[in-house]
Amino acid sequence: MIDPVQLRLAVALAHVVPRAELRLTCHDGGRVVVGRHPSAHLSPCDLRRVVVAAELPGQPDVARWIERVEVAGVLVDGGGGVHLVDDADGRSAWFATTAPPYRVVDALEGAPTDDLPGVPDARVVLRPDPELGATVVQVSQDDGGSQHLHDLALRALGACLVIELEAATRRPSRRPRRAA
Repeated sequence: MIDPVQLRLAVALAHVVPRAELRLTCHDGGRVVVGRHPSAHLSPCDLRRVVVAAELPGQPDVARWIERVEVAGVLVDGGGGVHLVDDADGRSAWFATTAPPYRVVDALEGAPTDDLPGVPDARVVLRPDPELGATVVQVSQDDGGSQHLHDLALRALGACLVIELEAATRRPSRRPRRAA
């Protein structure tokens, strides 16, 4: 069974990033392709609705049927949880976090970047999805292909991970969901 948080974050990415794809491996060995192309089994919107509905009482927990999620399509694994996209607009780096958008903004404003040239030209776009409990972050630069883009995105993700850890230590542990 995949961690439900990992599933929510992957779904949030696929839902926001154009031409993103997810490849789900089910516990029975079946494979499901999620994308916006005709050969996909589900669209990102369809899977998002299923994952959001799974949080409602009495609904089956879809995460228990999935062993693995591979992020694919236009998203290239850049390492460390950051995915790179090369398209007509240039290169951008994407990641998803459970940190709320207002905390992401605070963390990014305080992140040290003095050793990364060209960072003032960086643009950060947040795409919150409150129903999934995720915020998708896009980092790009005017030059479109900066060699420091991945490093900048990793620092941003690191700041978000600190927020996630702080939140996890403050909230009481949740009882495991009952199997439906």
